[in-house]
Amino acid sequence: MILPIERNRAVRDALAARGVLPPARLDELFAAAESAGRPLGDFLRESGLLTRPELSAELTAALGWETKVGAPLRGALDRESRLFTPDPFALEALDDLTFKLGREATLVLGAPDQQVGALLRGARDPDSEVGLARRAPRQARGLELVETAGRDDDPSPGSVPNSDLLAQSSTPSVIILVDGLLHRAVRDRASDLHFEPAGDLLQVRLRVDGVLALLDPIPSGLELAVISRLKVLANLDIAERRLPQDGRIRLAVDGRTVDLRLSTLPTWSGESVVLRVLDPGAVRTGLDEFGMPPDVLAGLSAAIARPHGLVLVTGPTGAGKTTTLYAALRRLNQPDVRIITIEDPVEYEIDGVMQVTANPAAGLGFGSALRAMLRQDPDVIMVGEIRDAETARIAVQASLTGHLVLSTLHTNDAVGAVTRLIDLGVEPYLVAAAVEGVLAQRLVRRLDPATNEFKGRTGVFEWMPVSNAWRDLVASGTTGTALREHCQSQGMRALSTEARRLVGEGITTTEEAARVSADEVGADVPGGPR
Repeated sequence: MILPIERNRAVRDALAARGVLPPARLDELFAAAESAGRPLGDFLRESGLLTRPELSAELTAALGWETKVGAPLRGALDRESRLFTPDPFALEALDDLTFKLGREATLVLGAPDQQVGALLRGARDPDSEVGLARRAPRQARGLELVETAGRDDDPSPGSVPNSDLLAQSSTPSVIILVDGLLHRAVRDRASDLHFEPAGDLLQVRLRVDGVLALLDPIPSGLELAVISRLKVLANLDIAERRLPQDGRIRLAVDGRTVDLRLSTLPTWSGESVVLRVLDPGAVRTGLDEFGMPPDVLAGLSAAIARPHGLVLVTGPTGAGKTTTLYAALRRLNQPDVRIITIEDPVEYEIDGVMQVTANPAAGLGFGSALRAMLRQDPDVIMVGEIRDAETARIAVQASLTGHLVLSTLHTNDAVGAVTRLIDLGVEPYLVAAAVEGVLAQRLVRRLDPATNEFKGRTGVFEWMPVSNAWRDLVASGTTGTALREHCQSQGMRALSTEARRLVGEGITTTEEAARVSADEVGADVPGGPR
């Protein structure tokens, strides 16, 4: 049973129901307490009628649950200014909270498991008003709030003892709050979950279909406990708040296992924590599931079917490049094909593929790992990203010596990949000989025809085919503009052109499509959704 206390009235009624004192005597004390503006419990103790342990025992018995007398008392304040606590004497704390919050607070008595249940519903139900979303004072006259994790404006490791951080991160409400947020991120198909210091709050945001959405913030006093809980789950050092850390959390959600890649970053106002949600169940596994136009799919499929060469996927962070490469690896993954990858980090495990996580701090960067992989007799190599001259040079050499190499680059379009390789020091004639095709891609939100609201995302693709004429142009050191004109004359459609097509077909909106290019992609699409 959870019993809201309306000041002294509920205490009087509970005692009357128990027959502890004559009703007339209780009414007399109740009237005196109300007149003085003091807790009824004080008058009962001062009159000698009941000691505090006796009163506690009677009230908890009336509520139908047991409280260990003398045990530490804890409470939680939700956004409706309800103070959940097992302490029937917390009326003074309630008064303090009302004063400090500047609004009326309500005391709710309940057993610890009932309190946790209320917080659980608030954390897991996005529409519920029960949630830790208000700043609460550290203490209120003897009542220790769950939100007393402590504010640490100086992120020095020694400012909060490790034992305190560990204890605070293990309180039921913190565990349930963090668990609810992690599960919500997975169930909402979020790609990222952000915990960001914002003044005296910890801001929480979800990235769904590429767009960030605000959730209720975590109040001051809970931020260290929440961040420490995340670090505990990821096996990180909870006391280290001066240096970035990376870790992983493995979570069971709805009968499947989901990996969360956690990254911390110290900032002036506190630690920022971002979790990348790696949910195999939410990832397309086949190249034919990405919505590629038939000619783009055919070109990419032919390129990865070759025994050697370099196939690149380009685009900004979050464009789905790695997902496309994983789909290509799944198509190539056969018993007679040895595939090795070097990634930073490994995002999804693929049975039958040797996957290596880069560790630059230990001397295992992309370049050194790639050299070692070549001694492992691979047929296909996937390099998570070509970032530097060494990796670019080795990747090109590998593709020219009998290996199929798949990788990504951060460029704006397909032609930009050629320019980028040359900028990294690869000779134009080697680029011309190595590259078998380049796919540039973006992701835009897809309209649901039934509701006309966004649901999921689809790709926008630009495929640059390779021909003998293309190789001659690249080897001659032609400009990017000339190369682009040649490719478009051979059938390559720009990202902006493909975006216009998606708008015209009602698959996405003009505003969404405009994010893939600086061009006005929807200007000439009559009637296209906006």
